Amino acid sequence: MFCVGQFCASITPFCGSVFGERQQAIVTQGDANVFVEAKLTVYNSDMAQHTHAPVVWKALKRVRDAMNQGWKVSEQLRQQGAPNWACTKPKEDILVIVTSQPAFCATGEHFRRLFKHDVFDPEKLAEREQKTPSAAQLATLPLENIVIASITEWEHLMGCVGRGEVDLVQFLQEAIVANKNPVESVMFIDQLLGGRTKSWPRSKLIETASNDVELALVHALGGTAADLEDSEEEPN
Repeated sequence: MFCVGQFCASITPFCGSVFGERQQAIVTQGDANVFVEAKLTVYNSDMAQHTHAPVVWKALKRVRDAMNQGWKVSEQLRQQGAPNWACTKPKEDILVIVTSQPAFCATGEHFRRLFKHDVFDPEKLAEREQKTPSAAQLATLPLENIVIASITEWEHLMGCVGRGEVDLVQFLQEAIVANKNPVESVMFIDQLLGGRTKSWPRSKLIETASNDVELALVHALGGTAADLEDSEEEPN
């Protein structure tokens, strides 16, 4: 298990386990946990315009898998006999699902609205012998506390947190409140984050990779690092 008592500027994904369930990272800040789970999603961009619910449901299976992991971990952290970790003490859990593609819904509640209103109803699920989410799991991690962000949006959010433009938990809580009302809800977290920053930040990893690629291209064209530096200077 990876627990962070003081959240700084970035999160290093770490694959830990809680009683057999896996969560890539848990950030503990104040009286809240932020679970982070990254999922590789593979679906056609036309999925966003599809009107046949079963097709969309199947396409977003990896998102649902992440939800199930979050529900199980949230419940298990509060079981009797759980270790005395920082992440077993907060009263609120927030799950951030980081997807490799935009999911066109910003929270679990928004996700539910794409389908039948009772798609996550514990009693209906029990009839089909499905145990997740249970009523207890929905109590510790309600649908509105599940935030869905693409990898690009996650990079933007982490950059803004690192620059001190937003507080991680406070921003996520504001996103949760905004998406409770269908009239005020958004499809992308960037829609809420855009007004908090003057420019989208890039992570050090992406910045370094970009610089390396540019330098490799200059060398391939017979240039040098000095040529690259000259090209970056502002004109008089």
